[in-house]
Amino acid sequence: MRARPVDLCTRIKYAVRIITKPDMGTTDVQTGSGGDGWWIYLWLAAKLLYRFVTHPEISAIASLIGAILSGYVLWTVADIRRRFQFQVRGDAILEELEQSASNLSNLLQSFDANKQAIEEELAMVLENLKTLRDKVYGDAKKTTKQAIDALDAIRRAGTAPMTKEIVWKAYVEIRIAIKAARNLRADIPVE
Repeated sequence: MRARPVDLCTRIKYAVRIITKPDMGTTDVQTGSGGDGWWIYLWLAAKLLYRFVTHPEISAIASLIGAILSGYVLWTVADIRRRFQFQVRGDAILEELEQSASNLSNLLQSFDANKQAIEEELAMVLENLKTLRDKVYGDAKKTTKQAIDALDAIRRAGTAPMTKEIVWKAYVEIRIAIKAARNLRADIPVE
C-alpha cells in the first residue's frame, strides 16, 4: 500500500507538536529515552522551516514582496535626494528667479523697445524653472509646471507676434511658481 502524501500544513503542525510537547515523537538515538534528544526536535523544526520557505508558492510571494519593497526603497531614496537638492540649491535658484522676474517686470514697462531682452530673460527663466521643477514636490511642482507650460507656449509661437498680455500672463505664472517654492522652502525645518 502506498502512503498518502502529507501536506505542508500537517508537517508544520506535527513539528509544532513535537517542539511544544517533547515527550511525543521520536526517541533520542543516544539514550533511548523520550524527550532528551532536543537537538532532533530542533533539526526537524529547521528542516520543516527550510521546506516551508523553499516551497514554490511561498518563494513566489516572498519574491513579489521583495520586489515591492525594493521599489519603495528606490522611490524613497529618490525623494530624499530631491528634497536634499532643494534644501541645498533651492535658495540660489529662487534668488535667480526673483531677479529675473524683477528684470522682466521692468522690461515690460517699455515692451516694444525691449522685445529681444524680454525673450532672453524668458529663456533664462525657463531654464531656471526646469531646474527648480526637478527639485520641488507637491503643489510647488504643479505650479512650476504651469509656469513652464506658459513659457513654452510663448517659445512655440515662433513667428507669431509676442504681445504684452501673453508675456504678462507668463510673468504672473512665474511669480506664482516662485511663491509656491518659497512656501515649500519655509515648511522645511532648518537643521
